[in-house]
Amino acid sequence: MAGQSSFSNFIERLRQWMRQEMQGSIQDKPAASTREEDFNALALELFALQFDAVPAYREFCKRRRRVPESVPHWSEIPTVSTNAFKTLPITSLPSAERETAFHSSGTTSNDQSVHWHDAESLRLYEEACRLWFRPHMLPETVGENRQWEMAAWQERSGIPILLLMPDQGSAPHSSLVRMVESIRQSWGAPDSIATGYVDETGLWNIDCGKTVEFLRAAETTGESTMILATAFSLVQLVDHLSETKQRIALPIGSRIMETGGYKGRVRNLSKQVFYRAIHRLLGVEESRIICEYGMSELSAQAYDHVAGTTPPPLSERLFQWPPWARARIVSPETGGPSPHGETGLVEVFDLANVRSVMAIQTQDIGAMEEKGMRLSGRASDAEPKGCSLMSP
Repeated sequence: MAGQSSFSNFIERLRQWMRQEMQGSIQDKPAASTREEDFNALALELFALQFDAVPAYREFCKRRRRVPESVPHWSEIPTVSTNAFKTLPITSLPSAERETAFHSSGTTSNDQSVHWHDAESLRLYEEACRLWFRPHMLPETVGENRQWEMAAWQERSGIPILLLMPDQGSAPHSSLVRMVESIRQSWGAPDSIATGYVDETGLWNIDCGKTVEFLRAAETTGESTMILATAFSLVQLVDHLSETKQRIALPIGSRIMETGGYKGRVRNLSKQVFYRAIHRLLGVEESRIICEYGMSELSAQAYDHVAGTTPPPLSERLFQWPPWARARIVSPETGGPSPHGETGLVEVFDLANVRSVMAIQTQDIGAMEEKGMRLSGRASDAEPKGCSLMSP
């Protein structure tokens, strides 16, 4: 059986490779084609480790007649449905070492996935988050010169960050909260805050009063601000500003990362209408509103734009994965790969998922285009979740 030392050794080599791959600007080289041979070698090595150390996965692979000795390419590694994380311990960690559990956003404990981490894999998760977040949300800090866009950011010890979600103490099982807390610790100014909270029913809401107070302060000082939010919390804020007849003019350079939220809690709203409302009520340009795609069963995230660069029309934005992840689209009928441009189920191969399984089949529908991945929504028999709450 693969031991702790085997995984630790792999994690250290993977971390070094990830850092090397992220040197320079992401615009210098397409992430989807970066160092394919290295990715394949790492993926096959990780598959062998996970086959050996995750009993449920090993049995699944054997039934599929896919064992490490017979798999020559990462695309042939068997993928596990996110549903399996709801009923089986998809982890190589012994019970005593399962220190942190990330849960999906199911409304009851019976429909929540559980993704386990120990301290080492959690550090890898946080570093992977930061490495791919930075060139998309803070591209001014990337490269040899590392020039900040706004002088105010240089003069302070960080960037004013507003988290429209609970803090880590209130939501310890949220992978999203863990991600944004890591970002706040890395780049956030001391007065950065989280204005979300968990209500008496266990659902997330935001304190609109505190949120507006923070944004008004940014408007007054002229310091560009970063907002990290779920789509639902942004809709709450937009609705509050509309109902109270308020507008906020955030300083030039302010930006927003919006991502999935709790299912079933937001009306059907097109991204075009949504982003126009954000611009009208908060003053943030569309070029600085970035959508992030991720889930509790993964350690990698995808982004659909680089903040401040000229964006394509919203209907043409495509998600980009980091060098340590690959996505492919498969036919729900045959399970085989779908041709470019045709929709199917999204599968993600994520090297940073070291202590669970790297090959994940999501319940999302999408298509691969020449320059990235297009998301279309959720499978017809899947629960609505995350970015699927927003119409394309």
